[in-house]
This record gives sequence, C-alpha cells and structure tokens, in this order.
Amino acid sequence: MKIKRLSVVAIVVIIFLAVFNFAITQIQSSEKLPYFGVLQQELRIMRETISSKAHKIVTVFRNEMKINQFTSGTCSHIMIGGKDYVMTASHVVEKPIKKEAHAKVNANEIPEIPGSPRYNQTDKNVIKFSERFFMEYVAQDNSLSQNIYLKIVGVSHDYDVAILEPLTEKDALALKKVPTVSLADYSTVKIGDLVFGNSAPLKDIAFSWGYVMDANAKSDSYLFKVFRVDLYAAPGSSGGPLFNLEGEVIGIMNLIDNLGGAYGPTSDILERILPLLTKGHLAPKMIGAVVMDVETLMNSDSDLLNPNFLYLKESLKNSGLDKCDAVVIIEIVPSSPAALAGLKAGYVIEKINGKPVKNAMELINEVRLGPDDISLEILIPENGQFYKNIFYINSEKQNMVFQ
Repeated sequence: MKIKRLSVVAIVVIIFLAVFNFAITQIQSSEKLPYFGVLQQELRIMRETISSKAHKIVTVFRNEMKINQFTSGTCSHIMIGGKDYVMTASHVVEKPIKKEAHAKVNANEIPEIPGSPRYNQTDKNVIKFSERFFMEYVAQDNSLSQNIYLKIVGVSHDYDVAILEPLTEKDALALKKVPTVSLADYSTVKIGDLVFGNSAPLKDIAFSWGYVMDANAKSDSYLFKVFRVDLYAAPGSSGGPLFNLEGEVIGIMNLIDNLGGAYGPTSDILERILPLLTKGHLAPKMIGAVVMDVETLMNSDSDLLNPNFLYLKESLKNSGLDKCDAVVIIEIVPSSPAALAGLKAGYVIEKINGKPVKNAMELINEVRLGPDDISLEILIPENGQFYKNIFYINSEKQNMVFQ
C-alpha cells in the first residue's frame, strides 16, 4: 500500500513538472503569446514616432587654448505662436564654465536684491553661451540627414530651459521638415504612467521607457516642481522631450540622478515659460521675502523656533489656520520690494494675484512668471487673531548678465 501511494505521488509530481515546463515554454515564446507580440509592435511604433521628434543638439565652444570643443544634448522642434523654434535645456547651450559663476538661487538663502546691504554691484552673475549650435536631423526613412544651424532666442537659467531659432533661411526651411512636438496637459499626469524618452549620449538617439515615480517632485537644483521618472537616462539626455502614450511632451529631461532616473521642468511650467523666452532671456524676479509653508511651520520642532514664531504657531492653531494652504514670511530682505511695501516676518500669504498660494514653490513661480505688479492677500497676526489686508508690490529682476 505504501509503495502504491509513493507511485501516485510520483505521477502527480511528474504531471506538475510537465505543466510547469509547458507554462514556462509558453511565456518564453512570444509566438504563443499574441498579446506579447502586440506589445512589441506598439513599442516599436512608439519608438519610431518618438525618435523622429527628439534630436541631438551640438554646442561648439572654444577652450582656453582657442581650440573648438563640442558638447551635446537633446532637443525638439516646437511651434510657439505659429513660429518654429528648437527647445532644449539652458545648460546645454551655456559654456561649460565654473559652477560658482552660475546664478543658481538657493531656496534656503536670502536672494540678493539690488539696494540691499548684502548686494555687491561689482559682483555680477554672468551667464556665458557657446558660440555655435546645430541640430543633427535624420529623417525617419534616412532620406534626409543634415545639420540645422541655430541661434539663441531666449534662456531661463533658473528654470533650465532655452529656445533657439534657425540661423539662416536655409536652416529655417530645413527645420520645417522636422516633426514638431506638442505639450501635454500636465494635470492628467499620474504616478505610474508609462513614459518614453530619448537621449543622445553618443552618435545615435537612444530610446528608453519607464514610469512616472512622482508628478510633483522637489529637487535641490530647482525652485519649482519637477517630474521624476524611473527611466534610464544617460548623459546627453539633457533637454530631451519626455513623452506620454499619446506622444505629447510632459516635460524635458534636464537632470539625472545616481540611479539613472530623470527630472525636469513639467509641461505646465513650459507653457508659461516658452512664450516669455520668445522675447529674450528671462532674468529671475523676486520680492525679497523668504517664506515657509504653513504645514512646515506647524510640523517644526517648537524647541528650535524663536519665540515670535512659536507664538505664531500657537495663533494659527487656535484660529483653525494650522492646516490651511498658505505660506508664512520668515524673513524680509532690507530695502527689497517686500520691505518697502511694509511686509514683515510672521505675515501669512494666502493669495498672489488672486490665486491661492498652496506652498512656497507656487509663490516663487508666480512671482517669477507672473506680471511685474503683484498683489498679495495677507493675514496679519495681532493679539492672537488674524486680519486680512492687501499689499501691492512691484517685483524686481535679479541682476544677471547674459553674454
């Protein structure tokens, strides 16, 4: 009886192994899984579509020995106001000079404002550009391969975006043959969305795909929200368009982390920046107020806060404003527009130009990309309560020199 039971077990094991082996064979064979072949076909079509819309951009500069050197990034052809432009990252077209000469603004530091005691008129932020650029365009059917020479139209250094236009009429005619990209509605982008990109690390454009890991990420390198995608991006990806399944651009890839993931400005930011860049270089604007999210203040360690902000924290909580979407002014730059308007540390900013302020990042973006004349709806703390008032400020451009 025992031997018979063993035989039955052996037969069951053999049948299981046979079924398992058959299943593995099925998975490994794309011919026996029709949907796998369909997926491969869809990816191939997407690759061909995207590869025709992302191109290598080469910048030519001279080193200290007056010898031409080359760097490359990725770019795309975009229409702005019915006119042809090439979109890429600003650092792609800048000269590779020392980082300390760049005018990156640290969100945790007080910005330098002309007229303030800390501002040195002789210490200028200089942004230098390369002398020559060209886009390498290869038609999808290889019927056309040429370099389209370009010139800079406008650059936003702090948003790391640049647009260029054809250098000559011949280049303009050539650019019209290049497929254009269109910006996606960024409000529809969700974590987990499939995305596609191209990079140009060497000779050819490389296709890659991944997923949106964060649609509203923060980066120490930028003062605005960025996407974060789990997508392999090699050096040379900078300025390259990132596509959704519809072939629309959700942003451009400007920064690569240590894991190969990519970050960059989102399409809703680009929608605001690009029309401004058609009028020239975009110098940062500021009002001279250092701010903090109300949520950040409420979660701060009370032992580390000075008495004024500890009292403000208690007042916000007692007034039911501790969970509101707003920002608190924590410091004012002397002689800045904010100081001249009468703003003070401890004031709570609810709205800017009639728009609710959810966080410090949105406030900074509205100051920089909105009109020069700014209206702020403020909650002023007094005796444990808050009173509303409106302040009008004229924003000031940061002192920058573009060469």
